[in-house]
Amino acid sequence: MKSLQQLKNSISSESTKRLNPHLFGGPSAVGGQDPKPAAARTLANRPQRHKGGSGVMVEVHVIALRRGTVDDDSLPTCSKSLRDAIAFTLGVDDGDKRIRWVYSQGLTTGKPETIVRIELL
Repeated sequence: MKSLQQLKNSISSESTKRLNPHLFGGPSAVGGQDPKPAAARTLANRPQRHKGGSGVMVEVHVIALRRGTVDDDSLPTCSKSLRDAIAFTLGVDDGDKRIRWVYSQGLTTGKPETIVRIELL
């Protein structure tokens, strides 16, 4: 079974790793140790909203840039390991109702990549 660090490294582009050394144990990470999510920053430690609200606290946008498009129902399936890793980092199950998953795709003539945008609502 892969460690969290191995999982992050296998699903992340080199540019993402360079821009986020605190997440990937890069040169500027403290002591070069595996990062641990701060307890106060994980969704698992946040209380659920009252029943009158939607309960959604985070919106995760997964944008796939590919040379060809895939079916709308295939995109979430292709992104399953990424979704699991993001939820793990947030400290919750990927089916948690506090996370809204939004999938989209675009065409590129360059290198295929995936962009992830996480918004705290």
